[in-house]
Parts: sequence; C-alpha cells; structure tokens
Amino acid sequence: MPTFIGHHRTRSSEWHKANEVSAGLLSALETIEGSLWLIAGGRIPLALLLLQTSIELAFKAELERIHPILTADIKSLDYKALKSLVKIEFLKHPMGAAQSVQDFDVAKTISFEASMNRVQDLYPSIASWNDRLKKSYEFRNAITHHGSEAARITDYSKTIATILLPFMDFFFNEIGSLSLRAIVTEPVYKQILVAKGVAERLDREGTPTGSYVLKTIGHQLLYMNVDWPKSSDVTGLDDGDQDFQLAQNLRMFLEKEWGGNFINTSCRICDSCDLFVRVEVHANQLVILAAQCPHCGLRINEEEKYLAAFHIGDLSEEEKQGFLADLH
Repeated sequence: MPTFIGHHRTRSSEWHKANEVSAGLLSALETIEGSLWLIAGGRIPLALLLLQTSIELAFKAELERIHPILTADIKSLDYKALKSLVKIEFLKHPMGAAQSVQDFDVAKTISFEASMNRVQDLYPSIASWNDRLKKSYEFRNAITHHGSEAARITDYSKTIATILLPFMDFFFNEIGSLSLRAIVTEPVYKQILVAKGVAERLDREGTPTGSYVLKTIGHQLLYMNVDWPKSSDVTGLDDGDQDFQLAQNLRMFLEKEWGGNFINTSCRICDSCDLFVRVEVHANQLVILAAQCPHCGLRINEEEKYLAAFHIGDLSEEEKQGFLADLH
C-alpha cells in the first residue's frame, strides 16, 4: 500500500482533468480501472468487454467536446429533441418564449464503428487501428450476447495485451490531455508494457497467448492497493515470521527444485532483495526461465519463461558474472 500512496496524487490529477472535459471521459477512465481489477481477479473476458467500452466512451467524449449532437443517432431525433437542440433560438421566437423546452440530451448514441469513423476526422492516425479495433469489438459483441468461451481465453488475453490497452495509451497521447501511464500509475503501466511484449513475442513464434501474459498486471495492482497476495499465502508461514526466514525457506526449496540454478535480484513488484530467478546458460549467455518472490508471492513458472524474461528485464553484469563464476 505505501507504493500506491506515492502514485495517488498523479493518478488523481488525471481523474480531475478527465472530469473537467466530460462525464464520458471520466467514465472511460473508470472502466479502464475496472478492467484492471477484473484482470487481477482472472475475469479476462469481462476485462475485454470493459476495455472495449472505455474506447467507445473516450471516442464519444471527444466528439462531445465539439457538440453532443455528433454522438446522436440521427434516426432517433424527433421534433422534441430538435427543439431542445435549438433551445436558445426557439425561446427567442415571439411565440416560443412562453414554452418549456428541455436541455438537449442524446437519448440514443451512434454505434462504436460510427464513433470511430467520426473521431478519425479529428485524428486520422486512428485509421491504422481500424481493423484491430473492429476485431476486438467482435469479441465484445460475442461476449455480451452469447457469453465468453473458455477456448478463446488466449484470444481475449492477446486482444487486451496487444490492442485494447496499447490503443488507449496511443489515443490518450493523441488527444494530449491525458496519459495512460499516469491513469494506471507507473508500476502498473510497466506491467502493461510487459504483457504487450510477451504477447507479441509469442505471436511471432506462432505460440498461443495464455492468460498468464496479464499476470503481473494483476499482481502489481493487488500488491499496491490491498497488500495482497502476502508471502504467507504462498509459503504457508505465519505473518509474524521474519523476512529473512521467508527467503531462507524458499531458497532451500528452490535449491532442490531448480538445482541451485538461480540468481538473487530485486523484485520488480515489491522491491524486496530476494527475488529468485531461475536461469540457464546458452552460448555463454544467461537465459531467464522463471521467478519467485517470498515476500509478495509472485510466481512465474518455466512454462511462462517469456513473462519472466520481460518482467525482470536485464540482470546486472555483477549478477551475471557472479553466477557464471560460481559454475567454474
């Protein structure tokens, strides 16, 4: 939780800026945040649904900055709605001044695709995302109307990691008023980039994208906000045990499990100095295969080796040389 406090001010600033623009843009931020909590809870299909909704809300909010009529389904505009639209002019008429005219409100808005096409007038660069966004919208519709399919979790995860979150990052940069990095906080944003990197690597290899690519996003969010998972949830030790004992117990376990082929480094989630990283030597280079932290409970197994590699990033030369020296 202390980590969260350090980023709270920046995050709150983004919420304030969004609220000043429109309620729709604020709702877009809220749905993004909701989707991250769903990722943390393993509800990947619903996270996709919310992220797709956040894009639609952001598009319509941008159009509303010009005028709400741009988001209205023209077919739904009856005479009453038209009177509201020209309320000021209507009340200026000698016979209209005595009438009660409501403020204009959009009863039915345009479709997602229509909002995307209209926003492209303002930001032509969005066109490069059209096919990808249409594909993600098809997933959204299928989930909404028919429910999710367990067999498509890999597709949902890939869509979140390589389309939906990256597009929100791109779009906020385009409109210039908000930053996804600040909205979700820096630590969570780093894990969003990790998920994208892993999913793209798996895609290049033709390997299905498991939902685990989103694992560190959820883990970071939980650690920052609710201080969970705790190490005792993974190791079975009581909360009162010292950090040293937690690390020693895991070290002894991994000596047997990994044959001692691991390095100690700092945890990218909780900043403890006892992240154990499973490595192998290939062509005199260290390859990261897995990772476990006794403090925050992070577990990345060998079937998730690309996640381990992208999440941990570069090991220091001292760490590398120390491990290689121990082999000789």
